[in-house]
Amino acid sequence: MENKPSLFNLLGAILMMLIGILWTYVSYIKTLHFRESGNIIMGYIFPLLGFIFVLMGIFMLNFFIKSYKIYREDKKQGTPDYFEDQVHSYRKDPSNMDRIRRQKLDKNYEDMSKNLPYFKEKFHALMSDVHREDTEDTENGENTETSERSKFFKYCPFCGETLEKNYNYCPQCGEKLQK
Repeated sequence: MENKPSLFNLLGAILMMLIGILWTYVSYIKTLHFRESGNIIMGYIFPLLGFIFVLMGIFMLNFFIKSYKIYREDKKQGTPDYFEDQVHSYRKDPSNMDRIRRQKLDKNYEDMSKNLPYFKEKFHALMSDVHREDTEDTENGENTETSERSKFFKYCPFCGETLEKNYNYCPQCGEKLQK
């Protein structure tokens, strides 16, 4: 079933035909001097464009009449437009939207529940690897945190920037540092 015909379609078709008629009349009068001087192209092209507008209006009117007839026949037969009724009732009913949201949330929860053991296992494996590396470093006598901390021995008393041993001025705020 086609859409219900609109009054705007009818008004648009009538307006298109009126503009075409007016265009043809005015352009035929205004291009008279072109036709008299022998310039046929300029003398007849502009009135022809108005005629094209009239034809477009006729086609729009024809479409409106056909769609109106189909609409009236369907209305007489009582043929319901099930799809349109379902779409409108579906959109207007807030319980449908709530139901859809609940279904999406339930599906997301199920997906998360299925994947949770996998991620727990990966997390524990990663943490055990980190712990094993830390224990290996301390057994070898390499403590990276203390070696990094020994590189920085003081902080700027003005801005708190971490400084290396050989700085006389703070690179952050520029204040002179006392030794």
